[in-house]
Amino acid sequence: MTRRGLLLGALLITLVLISTRTQTGGQSAPEAARWEYKVVNHSPYLRHGGSDLNRFNGLGKDGWELAGSYPIKGEVIVSVFKRRR
Repeated sequence: MTRRGLLLGALLITLVLISTRTQTGGQSAPEAARWEYKVVNHSPYLRHGGSDLNRFNGLGKDGWELAGSYPIKGEVIVSVFKRRR
């Protein structure tokens, strides 16, 4: 597995744990909200009306919420979106 893959995997696990504790106030998992995640790679230069921005607007219309964005070597941004299952 690549370093990038390990980083993304660790990030997703962290987001799941944080969102579970935030939604339940630290209660056990059966009472927790269930989330699904989507990882999107995109250019760091979002232009008004550009394809990345249009893609994000489409995700928002489908119920996806931005959970976080992270640079990788300054050339690509990885954004993680979540929505309730």
